[in-house]
Amino acid sequence: MPLFVVPSGVACQPVFRNPLSTKNKSHTTVASKVASLDQLGKPGHRLQIKTSEHVWERAIAYVSYKSAGNYPTTAECNNLVDRSASKPAYQQAAALLHAEESIMMIRRPTILTSASSVQDEGRDQVVKILNASLQTRYRNQVAGNIADHLTYESPMDQSVDSQDMIDHAFYPTYIRPCPSMNHGPQTRDKAGYSDFILSKYPHKSGQVAVFEFKTFWNYTTEMILGHIYKDKVFITANSDRFQWQLPPGEGSPVAHELLKQVYGEHVFMGVDVSFFTNCDICFIAVTTKEPDRIPVGSYHDVMVLSSPKKWTDPSLHAALTGLSFMAIDASDFVPPKSMADLLCPANERISLGVAPSQKVKDILQEYGL
Repeated sequence: MPLFVVPSGVACQPVFRNPLSTKNKSHTTVASKVASLDQLGKPGHRLQIKTSEHVWERAIAYVSYKSAGNYPTTAECNNLVDRSASKPAYQQAAALLHAEESIMMIRRPTILTSASSVQDEGRDQVVKILNASLQTRYRNQVAGNIADHLTYESPMDQSVDSQDMIDHAFYPTYIRPCPSMNHGPQTRDKAGYSDFILSKYPHKSGQVAVFEFKTFWNYTTEMILGHIYKDKVFITANSDRFQWQLPPGEGSPVAHELLKQVYGEHVFMGVDVSFFTNCDICFIAVTTKEPDRIPVGSYHDVMVLSSPKKWTDPSLHAALTGLSFMAIDASDFVPPKSMADLLCPANERISLGVAPSQKVKDILQEYGL
């Protein structure tokens, strides 16, 4: 059984906006390559949006030593090559994780001014803890993959020293993405990339999850929850098909663009799972494919949204650790599993047209929705 340490339950701290900050209407413009995904023959042409009530519970159960509710755990991953951390590496990483959690308990959150400051806070409150937890579970994947997977986009990039990578870098890790990580047409447009990406090793094929942190004054919780659970004008009634263009004057254009952006990051970063938040409310999104009724043998994309979770929920770090372990382990199961298999199997995917659960209703009521 692999050794690993799960964050102990230190909650993310509430965040605050500086009086001098970006305007309320300052938000990300969806990249043109993402906006065109609805065109005939492209992945989003017949995209459906659904929800699933047990995504968070499954993510948390995955980092339990004992299976809960018959949910799979990381200890059950039948990987052919043992990638578990050595005992000395595990002990060092456990000490690092303890240090990061101790800092979380005494630090004051940064006063936020812009999208960049929100991303910095996401790094400090979430990503650093996850990276430490990853090091307790996995052996460093740099040395075994550097020769096979280190690639260069131009001759000038060959100044990267592979031995330096082996000596100092650790994979798997959450890092900042760049244009060369794009699985589609490369663009310098910042709107086409996530804030952070989980890479198993330094190559495109190792990219398995993305994170997105948004300003809560531009992407308000009421706006996001109302768009998904109340307005529902972004899906076609009775089919859950995503409408890439909202009816004039209806719904929340900002929340609608956020869903486009999240889906586009899945497509262009080559991943099946993401976490997105406005540092008040949090979601996990999973993409998969479902068969069409007609013609037989054809498929369409589905993006499944979790129920919302509060940013300050003490179980958030454990859930995101489970999500991270899942994304790394999925291809090593025998037979391989998809993120949808692990987080939202077909029998747990629900139409957004169905009334939300009591748990979701309670959150909606809290925000007056």
